[in-house]
Amino acid sequence: MIRPFVLGLASVMMPLTFSADFETCKKKKSKECKQFFRNKIKNHPAWKLPYWKKYMSKPVAERIYVADQKLVEMIHLQNLHADYPEVPSKSNVTDSFIREVKQAFAEIPKSAREHLKTRFAGVYLMKGFGGTGITDYIYDENDNIKYAYVVLDSEVLKKRTANEWATWKESTPFKADPRYRIEAIIEDKKNNNRKNAIQYILIHELAHVASANSDFHPPWNPEYMKKMYKKGKYPFFDLSWRLSRDKTKFFAKDSFFEQKNVVYYWGAKLEMKDAFRVYSEIEKRDFPTLYAVTHFGDDFAESYVTYIHSVLMKKPFAVNIYKDDKLLKSFKLCWGTPRCAKKEKLLKKYFNTI
Repeated sequence: MIRPFVLGLASVMMPLTFSADFETCKKKKSKECKQFFRNKIKNHPAWKLPYWKKYMSKPVAERIYVADQKLVEMIHLQNLHADYPEVPSKSNVTDSFIREVKQAFAEIPKSAREHLKTRFAGVYLMKGFGGTGITDYIYDENDNIKYAYVVLDSEVLKKRTANEWATWKESTPFKADPRYRIEAIIEDKKNNNRKNAIQYILIHELAHVASANSDFHPPWNPEYMKKMYKKGKYPFFDLSWRLSRDKTKFFAKDSFFEQKNVVYYWGAKLEMKDAFRVYSEIEKRDFPTLYAVTHFGDDFAESYVTYIHSVLMKKPFAVNIYKDDKLLKSFKLCWGTPRCAKKEKLLKKYFNTI
């Protein structure tokens, strides 16, 4: 998951027009308080490049850490800036859990890990920030995007096996209904464990790292999107997405009625009985999963993770929709079909599998 905060080029330190303080702005939603939190973030040590240098000195495979209090504070400030209610805190994971995360990372195909060397600032574990994982950019002193880092919620990772987590995730856009349910399968019974749930989540977030300063899609921060987008520069983006004339908003080229109501994690807007129709719409388009329709960055990340997962690692993937325990639809990935052939061609080239 990405967080497209407007904190970059135009986000200079601005004077406040009223006497703001932290406790007041925690309770008050206003432009002034948004600016207050913007200033706090821009002035925070974890926003600045020197903070990350010590973590990036290790080999890529060892850049997995428990987040320190400074990073927890900055994520909390970002939540407050975005009006998210969650209050993150430090993780209390064991050494064995850290080893499990490292094992999940080590088993990712080398062709994927190789692309991270020049962009990856590490994976950081904390809890309670909202969602499963987030990725954000790191900027240099001139506000240029340099690297990206991943934050994972250790409490979410601890709780579920791979299929339990995938089922939970794919159910979040839909309101609970006693007659309907979704079941997601990303592992066979033998490999349906916590480590493989962590691995799938990691690969999705690492896709956002891999896309930083790449030609897959423009930056997700609106200010950078406007500055850097040029037609033809981002071939993956151009397959399914377009920008508004002023380059500040993005749209799917082939949208469908329910698309605007596809929201993961933050409150279901779709009826569970409509899952059959929604997935039928996805099968007509070049999006690999339902989550891919929510943002161009997640379109790439979902393409990246499902391609690695199903094509390179040869693991299963299905989203099954049931009514009264009767299977209505089994949604499968589009790799190897005409529907996603153009995206697959770009991924094959990227992973050197042509």
